[in-house]
Amino acid sequence: MGAFDRAAKYAAQTEPIAVVDRLLRDTGHFFTFGSWCESQPQSKPDDDERIPDLVASLDEVRVPPRKWLLVMEFQAQTDESKLRVTL
Repeated sequence: MGAFDRAAKYAAQTEPIAVVDRLLRDTGHFFTFGSWCESQPQSKPDDDERIPDLVASLDEVRVPPRKWLLVMEFQAQTDESKLRVTL
């Protein structure tokens, strides 16, 4: 993880409400930040281990019992294959 990636991750951890609001403001859904979650995904045999930078636990405001996870990957430059690799 490069310097810009680390800085973005630090900013998100420091002000999670601002980051979540900014990322999701155009979705039409309203969330409150719950907490940061530890993630350790299971990798396939013979595959690289992929660990997301941060995973946020969110509560949907309009439907209180509904909880969401927001997976965050920080990068300093565009990588067209990032979404395919992450999923």
